[in-house]
Amino acid sequence: MAIFRRILFYLFVLIYIIGCPLTIMYILGRVINPETQKVVGKGLIYISNLPPSTTIYINNVIQTEQTPTIIRGLPEGNYTIKLFNEKYLPYEKTVHVEEKKAIALTRILPVPKEWKKDFLSKLPFDDLIPIEDTAFVLARRGPLVKDLFIFKLSESLQQSLHADAIIPSKVSSFRPLLNNDSIYSKAKVLKIFTVKGSNICILKISADKNTLFLWINPKNSDSIIADITALFPDEPDQILWDPDEDKIFFSLQDNHINRLNIQDKALYPKIINNVRSFKVKNKEIYTLLQDSALRKWDYKGVEQDSHLNNASIQPLTDSKEDITPSVKIKDTVLFLDHNGKLLINHSPFEIPVQNIKGFDFEEKDKKLLFWTKNKIGSLDIFSSKAVDALANKRAASINWLVNGKNNITQAFWAYKGSHILYADSDNIYLTEADIFDKPGEVEITSIKKNSHIYYSDITGKCYYLEPKTLKLVSLEIIPPHSIIPQSVSEDINKLEGK
Repeated sequence: MAIFRRILFYLFVLIYIIGCPLTIMYILGRVINPETQKVVGKGLIYISNLPPSTTIYINNVIQTEQTPTIIRGLPEGNYTIKLFNEKYLPYEKTVHVEEKKAIALTRILPVPKEWKKDFLSKLPFDDLIPIEDTAFVLARRGPLVKDLFIFKLSESLQQSLHADAIIPSKVSSFRPLLNNDSIYSKAKVLKIFTVKGSNICILKISADKNTLFLWINPKNSDSIIADITALFPDEPDQILWDPDEDKIFFSLQDNHINRLNIQDKALYPKIINNVRSFKVKNKEIYTLLQDSALRKWDYKGVEQDSHLNNASIQPLTDSKEDITPSVKIKDTVLFLDHNGKLLINHSPFEIPVQNIKGFDFEEKDKKLLFWTKNKIGSLDIFSSKAVDALANKRAASINWLVNGKNNITQAFWAYKGSHILYADSDNIYLTEADIFDKPGEVEITSIKKNSHIYYSDITGKCYYLEPKTLKLVSLEIIPPHSIIPQSVSEDINKLEGK
């Protein structure tokens, strides 16, 4: 018995000698790497994906936790993360864990084995005309007003949320933009003016050899319409308005801006002169003047004090080509000219990429997305690193996400900036926008040739014309259970402009 007690004592001493340092090291964030037998720091990985409750493998070892979860106590090194769900293709990503640092793999969208598609129309269409950041998409069947139809995205959102409910949801449907008995139904559509975030659209039409302008609000079951032709004594080059104001409009013609009051049918001519292009935002007018100077004005045409008074893009261009302001973040205005230059009204003043075709801005993370014919890049234009690099004409800070495609026509930030949805050569692609490993990319589906697509982060769906039937289709990019029911009313109100 004495010998057994002695053996037991020495065993406890040995466990204490070995275990105590290991416990202390674990508390201090240190572990022994089983491969190298060296003491290294610990890190952790946070994993979340759609849909949740997905099986996790780390370096081919199954984990007891399912997503979303935090994997702690990982020695510094490379780790291969694999996610498995029976309805989705396996997802794999390699990350490097560092001491006392956390790796966040968030907003993962594994590729479904079968994409969920819904046909939204019985009629074939020629093209889509999205009214960005609103509840509506226009679909065109031909050249006349009667060929314009409208679809309400908020009904699509309600369908997604109630897809598994006992009570059936309202079936989404199209309706003509104007009733067929309208006196304008057989007029030819010459141009459609829209503003991002506004329900309103203005149609420039040709009827009985006369050019007319129609103000249309499609929010209600029957569109509200007004003939505002009398407010345009001259042919306008631009018609713009604030998304939060649907009665006061501004037009640009012959290098001057007119203010139009739709409700009072009043015209206030030439409130600002010598204008090349302009933007209306937050009840302010931003102008690019003929001398390339930037100015800010109120609605009456009174110049406002701001740092823009000293701003000019004269060093960038002496030509007189049209430049259209597109986004205003605080006092930052971005311009995309017709030669593919993307200009900014502050340092670094110009993105050093040629032939840019379009861009999108993710306001929360201040990320800029832009594309050329065969490339898509992203950039944080407000980071000191990016400003310094671009000011010295270096493109090193640009994160090129897509390279080598044929003809990129549209691109959208998706899933709150974690992914990019884009159209290229009549196909739709989805790619990751992260910095870990190589971004995953998948070809989703084909679309009607030379047609447009539209993506809404609120509904989580992409809308396009199916190439064979030419019917409007919605394709689910974000699973519906990821949309929080408590925010439904807020999201619908945002779409409908309430």
